[in-house]
Amino acid sequence: MDNITSFLQNEYTLTFSGLSISLISILMLIGFGFILFLLVKLQRKFQEIQTPQYGFLGKPLMQMGMIGLIVVGVAFSIYTTTKETKIQDISASEEISIDLMYNVIEEENGRYKTEFKITPYVNEKEWGGDDNRNFDIFVNISGEIEEGAVLYSRTRTSSATFTKNLPSGTYSINITVFSGETSETFTRQINL
Repeated sequence: MDNITSFLQNEYTLTFSGLSISLISILMLIGFGFILFLLVKLQRKFQEIQTPQYGFLGKPLMQMGMIGLIVVGVAFSIYTTTKETKIQDISASEEISIDLMYNVIEEENGRYKTEFKITPYVNEKEWGGDDNRNFDIFVNISGEIEEGAVLYSRTRTSSATFTKNLPSGTYSINITVFSGETSETFTRQINL
């Protein structure tokens, strides 16, 4: 017993080089890492043993669902990237049409004083279905004589009506109607 007490009462000094301390520290870290790895692996194994085996072919349904989702996503992306893409030009166009009415007001010396009334239609609605919609109308009358009329900013309330004094004959009337960015040209034949 004296040997043990004398051993404990004396001071001893251990001397290590820096290299040996580094090696011992690295070995200790590797040892702790290995022990930690074994603990995590055993814990996972324990949890795997505790969970019941169910699903599709012994695999959990969540994993199979995720794999299925990835497969479908990859197949869809391959399909969409290899498929020829057609770009369709879609535009909302307006279809303009007109109704041309003319009425001979009086006849004097072989000339007919004729009143013309032009009613524009947009998509089969008179004056585009709007009282404030503006129409610019250009009229060219050709036949026995050449005449023309320009009707700016016409609306349902300021109708497109004009009067011309024409000699008897057949006339070709060219009418160009502008509304916004849309325009259309029409040709009508009349006999006086």
